[in-house]
Parts: sequence; C-alpha cells; structure tokens
Amino acid sequence: MSKSNQPDQKNLSQPDLPCLIQLDEGIFGGRIAERISPDMMKQELQHFLDKLEHFQLALAADEDWDEEEYEYEDLNTEEFEPKIISILGTKRIQVNWPNLQKYLAYLNKAIQRPCILTGNQEFEWEEYYVFGPGTQKQHEKQRKNQPSYMDQFKLISLVKEVSESAGIIAQVERLSDRQKFTLPLSQLEEAEPTTENYELIDDYVTWFENYQI
Repeated sequence: MSKSNQPDQKNLSQPDLPCLIQLDEGIFGGRIAERISPDMMKQELQHFLDKLEHFQLALAADEDWDEEEYEYEDLNTEEFEPKIISILGTKRIQVNWPNLQKYLAYLNKAIQRPCILTGNQEFEWEEYYVFGPGTQKQHEKQRKNQPSYMDQFKLISLVKEVSESAGIIAQVERLSDRQKFTLPLSQLEEAEPTTENYELIDDYVTWFENYQI
C-alpha cells in the first residue's frame, strides 16, 4: 500500500504487451519433442495464458478508468501539518537533511519495540516479477536472498545517517530466516495496523512522499 495520496500509477498502467507475450521460441519451433518435455511445455503455456489473462484484465480496467473523472484523495493538511510542525519544531516542513535528522531523532524515541515491519508496496526489484514477464517461481527463488514486500521484518535500528533521496534507513531482520537488510523506511509499514507504531511510520511515509522539495 502506497502512502502517497495519489493513486499508484504503475498499478493503473497496462502491462507491456511485447514483454507479456514473450515466449521461448523452442515451444513453438520445429521438433518440439527434442526441445522441451510435455510437462514443461504445459507449464510454459499455462504461464503464458496467466500473463495474457492479467493483461486483458488490466486493459479492461484501464478502459473503464476515466482520469478526468477520477478524484484524487486529498491530504488533509489542516490536520496533518500541525503534527509534523510539532515533530520538526519548525513551520518549514519540506523534506531536507536537517528535517530528516529531526524526524529520525523523534522516531528513535517514539517507536515501541518490538516493531514488526512489512513492505507497503512491491520493492523495486520485484516489479519485474509482479508486473512484468518474470514468473512466480523465479520470484520465489530471488526472495531467498532478497527482501520482499510480502516478508515480515523485525526492526533492529534506524541508521544514524539519513539520505535526502532515500530518507531514513532501517536495519531489519527477516523473521523467516533471520537475514538482515537495510531498507528505506518509506517502503515499509508496521505489520499490525492497530498499533501506535503503524501511525508513527505512516505519518513519516506520508510526509516523506508529499513534502519533497
């Protein structure tokens, strides 16, 4: 779930058709029996049909969506900005290095432990498998050594150095195998939406995504 107050355009855009229908030439080439087993061919064909169905559904949704009639969800600045002004101690609440340092200090004091996090949307490396031609099997293989938005992580700490481009960075440990990763906090959310940590991180992500200079 993106914390931006505009719709996630990558979810609204239709898939790339050339990538969608790209298949191994061996499937339809001559002497198929020598190139691929019947079971493998069946799997590849099913994968193609799944991608085609996904494309057709996305295309239908795109045809039904009228950008001129779509009403973007407005950020209630009258409620939100006083909260950020209180955190930063200034009315100049744009995202910059000094304000990121202040927000880091605030979160270090406010976040309660344990804090269990998950992705708020697909990580960049996963888009190829979620929206592109990559398969679910390939995605699962990559997840063994890559963090996934579907994983749950324990927050270890927030990195002392902030980045104006990436914001506050979190050091996390994946619960399933205890692998450690460093991830932008703007890509994460508290796994349990009823906790105080959820609102704390949600406010940070909303600020970081909507108040860039």
